[in-house]
Amino acid sequence: CSLLVSVLAVVHGAQLVDPSSAKWDGCSHVSGEYSTRRQNGFVPGLYVVTSNIPGAMRNRDGSLADRKIVCAHQDYRTSGGSVVIPWAQFDKRDGNGGGFFDWDFVDSQMKPWVSRGQVVNLLVWPAVQKKEQLFPNSGSATPDYIMGDLNMTYQCPDGSAQGGNSEGIPLPMFWKPDVYEKYAQALQQFVRHYEDHPNVNVFRFGIGVGAESYPGNGATTPTNYCMDTFVNQFEGATYEERAMNAYNTWSEYAAGRVRAFRRFSSKKPIVVTINDFYTLSSISTVKFPNMVATEATKDYVVNGVQFPRLGLGVQGATTGDVEKYDKGGI
Repeated sequence: CSLLVSVLAVVHGAQLVDPSSAKWDGCSHVSGEYSTRRQNGFVPGLYVVTSNIPGAMRNRDGSLADRKIVCAHQDYRTSGGSVVIPWAQFDKRDGNGGGFFDWDFVDSQMKPWVSRGQVVNLLVWPAVQKKEQLFPNSGSATPDYIMGDLNMTYQCPDGSAQGGNSEGIPLPMFWKPDVYEKYAQALQQFVRHYEDHPNVNVFRFGIGVGAESYPGNGATTPTNYCMDTFVNQFEGATYEERAMNAYNTWSEYAAGRVRAFRRFSSKKPIVVTINDFYTLSSISTVKFPNMVATEATKDYVVNGVQFPRLGLGVQGATTGDVEKYDKGGI
């Protein structure tokens, strides 16, 4: 998977409701003991990915979405779950110096795992990738003080990505200082609040949508359905000039976010994702992920202070890999 989480396998849900509402009965393969032993600062093992996202275990009609995901929640071979935390759920500021940070939502999403003695990976999403990932009654995953300013948002059209249709929703212009500075302030408070929690394993912070490092669900490669919309947010006399400006701006933004995460000096590991991202076919497909990897792992010293490296995360295991892991196949 990555440098930091190379032995951290995952259980990936086919779809994306709250773990506390799931009925954990009839799971015939529940066995063993939870593995929560730390190695090199984190707990390697199997984790239910995006375990609390709407649709992970229940469809909108209340039926089970994927029984393997439901059973994986209480399978003793899993070490815990990766829990999604939308930025807006804990950042209740007004954008003008007022407001507060609220940890009730985060604690409630951790509770099913913590109550069983398991650990969680906390994934902060600054924006959702698609509309069906929005939590009920929550609106945008991005705080209202950002989304209420039309100069700070753009919207992808409807399109198809990751094997399904996606309805376009407003997204923040992540690369604008008024957005990323507020996001960094919120994340620093998040780290300080949870870095000493014994049931928190690692943090994974999104640079773009979800916990990913690209700017939109359909804005990763030149032929993606949202790439033209993203590119046209930038200046340039020709499309090629705008595309190169978009690529350079996003690359500089992503590098800056990685450095900012490192400056948090978190007691718990922080992970960022390495994704493909290029706006023109002439740009190497490995240039952006290599840049993110380098920024996350190279020596970073400021005024004599060396900041910790970040982990690099991708997730590619499936629900069937629980059995493989149990048999020593992972």
